[in-house]
Amino acid sequence: MTPANWTGAGVLVVNLNGNAAWGYLSSKVGNYSLGLQYRLTAIEQTVTGLKKHREYELSFLVAARPRHGDSEKLSVYVNDKEVFAYNEPVESFRRETVIVEASSEGVIRLMFQNRSPGDGDHTVFVDDVQLHTQRDCGEEPHAVLIMKTIQIINVLVSRKNRKD
Repeated sequence: MTPANWTGAGVLVVNLNGNAAWGYLSSKVGNYSLGLQYRLTAIEQTVTGLKKHREYELSFLVAARPRHGDSEKLSVYVNDKEVFAYNEPVESFRRETVIVEASSEGVIRLMFQNRSPGDGDHTVFVDDVQLHTQRDCGEEPHAVLIMKTIQIINVLVSRKNRKD
């Protein structure tokens, strides 16, 4: 299942927070997080209508599957440039923040990609993705068009459950 307004490739896993099968991992944001299970599994979103060359603050929660090895890796790309590499997996969610810049067209194209080595299950989890104007840009800080991944997953799962 891919969250609304995102595109996905590979095996995406909706993790119920606290689920034993996923090592009791919980982001403590909503009820679910999103797992990118195998190498090269990815989610992408393009945000348009931004100010050209403006810097924005991208923040998100990231974690690796507890008690499942230590080779999990995640890369975050903005406009095809790697802006974050998660190379030292931790078994609980932690917030990461990076400063990113909109293109000359006022676009930020985000991609979260599992970059773990080799075959097999090397799940990395992402949640609560946010993009904000920088606090020191001379304007009141505000969020722009990135939804919280967890809220979208909650809506999709709720709709699916109503149909069953």
